[in-house]
Amino acid sequence: MFSPWIAFRTLFLREVMRYLKLAVQTLVAPFLSNLLFLSIFGGLMASRSSGPGGGPYLAFLVPGLVLMGAFLSAFQNPLFSLVAMKYQNTLQDLSQYPLSAASTFLAFALAGALRGFLVGVMTYAAAGLFAGYHLHHPALFWAFLAGTAFVAASGGILAGLFLDSFEKTNFLVALVLTPALFLAGVFQAAGTSPWLDLIARYNPLAGLVGQGRGLFLGRGAPEPITLALAGAFSAASVALALWAVGSRKGMRIE
Repeated sequence: MFSPWIAFRTLFLREVMRYLKLAVQTLVAPFLSNLLFLSIFGGLMASRSSGPGGGPYLAFLVPGLVLMGAFLSAFQNPLFSLVAMKYQNTLQDLSQYPLSAASTFLAFALAGALRGFLVGVMTYAAAGLFAGYHLHHPALFWAFLAGTAFVAASGGILAGLFLDSFEKTNFLVALVLTPALFLAGVFQAAGTSPWLDLIARYNPLAGLVGQGRGLFLGRGAPEPITLALAGAFSAASVALALWAVGSRKGMRIE
C-alpha cells in the first residue's frame, strides 16, 4: 500500500544525502568561511566594543556569523538542487511523484534547514573557543536559528523554481543575498554609521539577525519596524514557496 510518509521521507533523505556526499563543499566550506571572518574581524577588533552600550566586539560578532552561515547554507541547498534537476531534466518528474505540494515543499525546506542549522552549530562550536559558549536564552536561540534556516530554505525553493541557470543562481547569492546579509548588522552595530543604520532599518534580514543576536546576548533587540519587516519577509517566503510548489512553477516541460 502507498504510504505518503514513505514518499516524503524518501525525498527528504535524497536531499540530505545529496549534500552529505559533498560535505566538504556544503558544510565544511561555509564553516571555514565563517571561521575566516571570525579570525580576521575578531583578531583586528577583539579589544574594541561592539558600539554604544555594547560589550566585546567578538561576542557581538559570533551570533551574526552563526545566523549568516545558517541562512546562506539553507538558502543555497534547495536553490542549487532544483536548478541542477532542471539541467538533468528530472525536475518535471516531481509532478509525477505521489506527493502533495505541502509534502514536497516540506521535504526540500526541512532538508535545507537542516543543512543551515548544522553550519550554524559548527560555527558556534568553533567560535566558542574564542568567545566562550555562554548563551543568554539557549533554547529560544536554537529554535529561532532553526526557524530562520527554514525561512531561508523556503526562499531557496522559490528562487530555484523560477531561475533556470547556475549563472543566475550565483548572481543572486553573490550579488544580492550576501551583500544584504553583510548590511544586516552581521559585522557592524547600530550607531556606527548613519547610512548603514538606515539600510539596516529597512532590511528584513536585519530583523532576523538582530532578533537572533538579542536571544544570544540578551540585549540589542531590533527596532519594531525592522522586526515587522522580518516577520512579513518570513511569512511571504514560506507562503510564496508553498504556492509555487503547489502550482508546479518551473516543473512543467514547455
